[in-house]
Amino acid sequence: MDPIHNANNKTESQHVAFDLDTELLDELEQLWTNNVENFNISNLQLKIHHSFSIYRILDLLSFCLPKKFNEIAYACFKYYDSKKNENGKPDIFTLQSAITYDKLISYLIKKGLQLDSKSDKYNSWEFEGDIYLPPKDSIERAIINDNVEDFLSFDPNPKSVYEFLADAAYYGSTNIIKHIIALNQTDDIETWYKVFQLALVPLNLDIIRSISNLLDNDYISDIKSVKMVIKCHHNEFFHYLQENNDVHLDIKAAVLSYNFYTPFVITPEVIPIIIQSGNIMLMENIIDKIKPIDKEYIYTACECGNLEMFQFLMVNTPKNFFNNVTDQELIVKYTINSCNIKFIKFLYQIYPKLVLDNLQKIDSLIVAYNANNQKMKDFLEKNFSYNFSMGQEANDMTFLMNSCMRNDFNIFKYKKLKKSREIILFPDDEGNYEKNQGKSEEIPIDVGELNVTAIDKTGMTAISYCIDKNNRELLNCLLKMIAENDVELYKTAIVTDLQICIDAGLTQFFSEITGAIDHFAIENKGKPELNTEIFEFSKRENYYFYQIDNKWDCFILSCIAQDNWFFQEIIQSWTGKPYNVTIDGWTPLLIVLNNNDVTKFNLMQQANYKIEKKQVKPEKLNPLRIATQTTIQGAFEYVMDALPDDYKREIVNIEDESEFFPLFPAIKNKNMNMVKELLRLGANPDKANKNGVTSTFYAYMGSGQFYNSFLEAVKENAKYKK
Repeated sequence: MDPIHNANNKTESQHVAFDLDTELLDELEQLWTNNVENFNISNLQLKIHHSFSIYRILDLLSFCLPKKFNEIAYACFKYYDSKKNENGKPDIFTLQSAITYDKLISYLIKKGLQLDSKSDKYNSWEFEGDIYLPPKDSIERAIINDNVEDFLSFDPNPKSVYEFLADAAYYGSTNIIKHIIALNQTDDIETWYKVFQLALVPLNLDIIRSISNLLDNDYISDIKSVKMVIKCHHNEFFHYLQENNDVHLDIKAAVLSYNFYTPFVITPEVIPIIIQSGNIMLMENIIDKIKPIDKEYIYTACECGNLEMFQFLMVNTPKNFFNNVTDQELIVKYTINSCNIKFIKFLYQIYPKLVLDNLQKIDSLIVAYNANNQKMKDFLEKNFSYNFSMGQEANDMTFLMNSCMRNDFNIFKYKKLKKSREIILFPDDEGNYEKNQGKSEEIPIDVGELNVTAIDKTGMTAISYCIDKNNRELLNCLLKMIAENDVELYKTAIVTDLQICIDAGLTQFFSEITGAIDHFAIENKGKPELNTEIFEFSKRENYYFYQIDNKWDCFILSCIAQDNWFFQEIIQSWTGKPYNVTIDGWTPLLIVLNNNDVTKFNLMQQANYKIEKKQVKPEKLNPLRIATQTTIQGAFEYVMDALPDDYKREIVNIEDESEFFPLFPAIKNKNMNMVKELLRLGANPDKANKNGVTSTFYAYMGSGQFYNSFLEAVKENAKYKK
């Protein structure tokens, strides 16, 4: 049997009746006095006077009060919708309803409703609990009271007058708005546009009419204005806009604001929006039309963390609907991502192992940190330990990267539990956990576990995210944490990030990192907890030429980079050592010659950067072959001068992985001076490569004239026989 269906035990409905004209304010005050959050309403019936606009109440309840009052709003709608006049339209948007609405708003302001008109979220009303009203003798109170005389008594500066426009529009202070308009001291259309949008909230027609004269029609029918009208349930005004302008219904705005009088068709695209809105009553009305329930609807409820919607949808699905393990895993994953602990607890009773396994993944902690959900973070940290080196998925962000991206210093004081709990401890309704529970021993995180050199799918590391967020303090903490624990890891972390910058051509990022390293070395020099090797390594002449696993150093990568900026920056710090070589036998000089990069070669000559015998692995990459292959003038002589004759004689007949002898490129380029020098060193023109080709045959395949010259050069060399 499906455990989810068994877990849904419905409680009896609570019925409350209001007489809107005589009892509404008293009832609201009573609810306000009691604990509003605990006022549980599953079904509400309202007696509504026809002269009162229920859409004003719906607007009020949707935006001003806790979300549970949205059920009151929808009950209002259902009742009112059944009371239509002869024309089939509700009697709304009357002068009387507007007056009643204003009185109700005023009442709620006195009870503690704070309208934050200076916020960017002009359509969001938040109840703060403690009432805030401006002092009686203040310009703000004069605006609320719409008293122009009091307003002017504060002698507002003409430039500052417009700072009060938002408050005046929001509180419906018609006289003050008209006075400011009469001053006519600004042509700033955007300012009036914002005021116009604010005036749409209480729908003060006098203000709207006054401001409309200052705006083009496009502003009046702008999508933001239309959304505001829909959210505030000014449906008659919306229909007016529809009839007189090219305005379309924003279904999402209508559903999320519980505005159901604006008619729309229930389509598959609308269902997820209804689920997100959490409106069970609307879903009850349409549930039979959308059966069979799509699994995606269930997942949407999980993503939203809406347990009631999830339970309602599951009740309307066939039994054993989610017997598939993959589906169950998705339900658990989406629910955990919603950070709704109550919902997680519900699923834990059904799928204990699945929930336990998923909560123990670092993904869950990252989600909690991204959402900045302290309750979820506390819940996870009290129950689990994590592998902090893991990302959310392969090649994705590690926990450390995520912390640096969020500018979060908590990672540096983080502790982990030695053991994960096998039984999850959930908080009670007040957020408290069981006392006297034996805690697992907490230990510091091993810095190696943080995987500081990990690279995510965007090519970023933890250090990169610190630089990207321009947080030098966070980066200093990160470098210090690494340096205190592991000197070699410190070296690798720095070089890894610099190489990422070179590879991606990020010159500014490169400069930021080197600057941060300089700053770190200066700030922490002499601190006993740091090895002196750290400060020596933090010099550019050292970390630019540090090889990770004998593969690359920053200088070698800069030789490959198309942007010469990196090469010019790094070679300035070269002090004569080291001469590095890759596992494949490439040295900086050979890379530059192979790429025929004249600019870099000239800079190398200026720095006297050459090549050493110990660098060379001729079986992989013969330096004489590269020297004869390049077209850079003077490069052949530069290499010849750098290597001793005895060593050149050792390698002159070695075929490298290109399957070429040094003579081959010289013959191909028809450079007789190179040919003669190689012959002098002992090049054997009759030695065959792996494919059976000799230098003599290679010359024969070219032009006859060069072949004859080649034979003459061989003859002239007394050491060799034809």
